[in-house]
Amino acid sequence: MSFLGIRPVKQGTSSNLQIVQFYRGIAVLLVVLFHGSEFISPRYHLVPLGDMFKTGFSGVFLFFVISGFIILTAHYRDGGRPRQIVYYLERRIIRIYPFYWLVLMVWGGWRVFTDKLGLHELSMNALLFEGTPSLIIPVSWTLRYEIIFYALFVSFILNRKLGMLAFIGWFALQWIQPPAVFRWLVDPMNLLFIFGLISARLYLKIRNWNDRYRNAVGAISLILGSVGFIATMYIYGHLDVDANAWPYHVVTIWGFGISSLLLMLATASRDINRHSGKLRFMNLIGDASYSIYLVHSPFGKLAWNLLRPLHPLWQGEPKVWMANLLLLWITLAAISAGIIIHLKIELPLLTLLRGKLTGR
Repeated sequence: MSFLGIRPVKQGTSSNLQIVQFYRGIAVLLVVLFHGSEFISPRYHLVPLGDMFKTGFSGVFLFFVISGFIILTAHYRDGGRPRQIVYYLERRIIRIYPFYWLVLMVWGGWRVFTDKLGLHELSMNALLFEGTPSLIIPVSWTLRYEIIFYALFVSFILNRKLGMLAFIGWFALQWIQPPAVFRWLVDPMNLLFIFGLISARLYLKIRNWNDRYRNAVGAISLILGSVGFIATMYIYGHLDVDANAWPYHVVTIWGFGISSLLLMLATASRDINRHSGKLRFMNLIGDASYSIYLVHSPFGKLAWNLLRPLHPLWQGEPKVWMANLLLLWITLAAISAGIIIHLKIELPLLTLLRGKLTGR
């Protein structure tokens, strides 16, 4: 939820942006731990790890800011070059849809043949037009925001000034109350892509400075962004608000948005990127973040079902340490499955499709 950190395959990733992979790894871990805690709490009436990941949804916010940053950074030179639109759209479609369709068919497509799912509902899910209550893959609601952002970015490739006006207008629209049919286009969460675009534009300026100033800006931004992100988690976690208020709350949108903007500016530092590149496991999780994001729920549930023979241990008074271990088990299973699927299915599929696109 670049995406969600949907990213270019390895050969398309700049070595100067290694910390972005670390951010993607952190973002998807937050989401997995958030959903894992939500899965365990109602079943055992215990909150794992002291509800530390109550604000794990912040991973989605970070993903959206990363998307804005990466798209402008990767396609800034395409601005005002309409001939690049087809190539841009092909790459975006290839990045989101083929693997998503594969997961969709494995997860719920078979239900069409058992009369438990209509073709219309399946097609709406396949195009990401379906509403939240009918989603086959629950987390796919975030992909619609990505699609809207990618489509709007076409205006920048068509004409830079037109693109700037489009994004300024989009920013202004987020403050109105739209009809329900336009809820996805006019939604506070779209501001996160704007934060990503701002961070990318600043980065594109800063990267021309000498290394001393770049490293200083990167270090300060990393510290301020990290402190801001953690502070926002703490503040929102202690607010008395509805459990479903987080996608629209001013604290989450602005707190996580601005903090993520600052975190992205750390990419300006060559030293930070060099050290981030050494964090191989976190980079691997970042590489696999899209796979992990799409499949973590079913594999987490599968991991939980594998422990059914041990469920009698929960009878009586459940122990917090058991809930903590269960969350760890679910998280490890989901992350491991996502990494394997990324390496064996998603990455080869992307390599094949991108190779055909490049060859053509």
